[in-house]
Amino acid sequence: MSSTKKLFDNLDDIVEDAVEGLLLTDPFLARVDNIPSVVVRRDVEIIKKRYVTLISGGGSGHEPAHAGFIGHGMLTAAVLGNVFASPSVAQVLAAIRVCAGPCGCLLIVKNYTGDRLNFGMAMEKARSEGLRVEMVVVGDDSALPEGKGITGGRGIAGTCFVHKIAGASAAAGADLKTVLTEAQAAADSVKSLGVALTTCTVPGTPSSDRLADPNVYEVGLGIHGEPGREQRSLEANMATSVAKTLVSEILLRLSKETVQCAILVNNLGSLPMLELLVVTKCVIRELEASGMQPQRAYVGTYMTSLEMAGVSLSILPMASSSVSVRLDAQTTAPAWHCVEPLCLKDGKVVAASVPYTDNDARTIPSGGPPVLPIVRSALVAVCEHLISMEPELTRYDAICGDGDCGIVMKKGAQRVLADVVSYSDDSATFCDSLATSIGSAMGGTSGALLELFFRAAANNLSETSAEKVGFHCVVEALLAGSSSMQFYGGAKVGMRTMLDALVPAVEQLKSSIAPENEAALLSQMEQQLKVRSGYGDAPNITDGDARAMSTAVCIALASVKAREGCEATKAMKALAGRSNYVNEELMSGYPDPGALAVAAMFEVAGRVLYSAVGK
Repeated sequence: MSSTKKLFDNLDDIVEDAVEGLLLTDPFLARVDNIPSVVVRRDVEIIKKRYVTLISGGGSGHEPAHAGFIGHGMLTAAVLGNVFASPSVAQVLAAIRVCAGPCGCLLIVKNYTGDRLNFGMAMEKARSEGLRVEMVVVGDDSALPEGKGITGGRGIAGTCFVHKIAGASAAAGADLKTVLTEAQAAADSVKSLGVALTTCTVPGTPSSDRLADPNVYEVGLGIHGEPGREQRSLEANMATSVAKTLVSEILLRLSKETVQCAILVNNLGSLPMLELLVVTKCVIRELEASGMQPQRAYVGTYMTSLEMAGVSLSILPMASSSVSVRLDAQTTAPAWHCVEPLCLKDGKVVAASVPYTDNDARTIPSGGPPVLPIVRSALVAVCEHLISMEPELTRYDAICGDGDCGIVMKKGAQRVLADVVSYSDDSATFCDSLATSIGSAMGGTSGALLELFFRAAANNLSETSAEKVGFHCVVEALLAGSSSMQFYGGAKVGMRTMLDALVPAVEQLKSSIAPENEAALLSQMEQQLKVRSGYGDAPNITDGDARAMSTAVCIALASVKAREGCEATKAMKALAGRSNYVNEELMSGYPDPGALAVAAMFEVAGRVLYSAVGK
């Protein structure tokens, strides 16, 4: 069911307010003084001296029609009535008087009784004043049986094709007779049909419940919300079903000789572009299956019925090259979308593509120190620990987020355990492979961030010069990873994310490698570790083990900082990620699960490396 909720101030002024909004934002347009809702090109006095001018219009509520088609190569003016109501004779006559010059003026009118009468009366009055005026009536709607009554088909979105062809003809300098002939030929040949999932509601009136049943849609309804010729039940493949209906019904009205054509797939108001494009694909395939060859496809919002959720299809035969010339001519009308000829192969429309080779199996340039067996052992221990932590991480994330942190961490860890045996001993390619394993298995934000971390670290290591090796360049790579996570992810320390554990740990590593006297650094670290982290006494150290020991101690100290950062998240307000949407009181006292996982990674790695030194 459509909604009665509308955004306007005064129902009586709704059209004029909309016109003013249009004029305030488009300096190319102007209004006719003292006449309501007549919009013209601002340069009309210049244009009418050299070219045939074009006027169209009708009831409002079909935006962007009709004023959206004013521009060089299309309309000169649009005359706008109230919502779904024909403009008055006085409005149309004023537009003719302003626009008609020595070259003449053409009125393009949709086939509704009120429009035909009022535009026709205005034309006769203008002719009596000596003005050269002609009129073409568009009745492209294929919903009504041919020969039923005297009204004929209604004018719907196919009218836009008539605007384009007549406008291009006039802009090319054709005389009034030629412009009329081309416009009439387009009006006679174009055929359209629409379907809708919902009705529309005219401002100030009750909403209709005609399509309140969620299981039905309507075929052949009008752009004023008139009931269609029939209702049908929704089907499993709705886009295909609708395309079959539209194409088959319209083809019954087209000349049997028609092969090449242009299509206009029109949004009737609120159909998402996603669905409109799916319907378009189905329409093109249905046309090809029927022996037609689409040459141009116009897809978008051209002529609406307020907020109706629906689509109409218009098919214009392209029997002569002049039609394509007119369609392809440039226009400044903002609502018309100029398109390129469709890509064809063996007479069928194809989706263009460009060559691409999957480069995931690439090897980035080597760099950095070799990966020692103990590093692989540490990675394995970290992954096994993350798998065991799944219930704990999931429990905390159910409180602080969307409950998937433990699951995605476990998936990533399992994939790394399966892949680690194949990783290179070169640290740059090792990190790159690690990033690939994480990205292929984890998913979610945490997976993307960790993949980004190791990918940036790998790139940094690959750029490391041969002279610069050792733990220092590893730390710089970890800093690069941390910086990339913050830059691309947008979060910072203090926002209750994994960065609250990761950044302090990496910064600790950075400060640990700054002093030049490694022996003094080692002694200082040993004392801190005994007091702060419970790592216990270090093994006996020989001079050759000093560098390895300092590396292990650096990581162990970093793990202390990671744990402190994780604990701090218990009292933080969430400013990033899913936790940002969770009530702060519910999270109080619980750590961020991502930070908890990072702290655990550093702790396990630190213990493995520390215990291995000197053995």
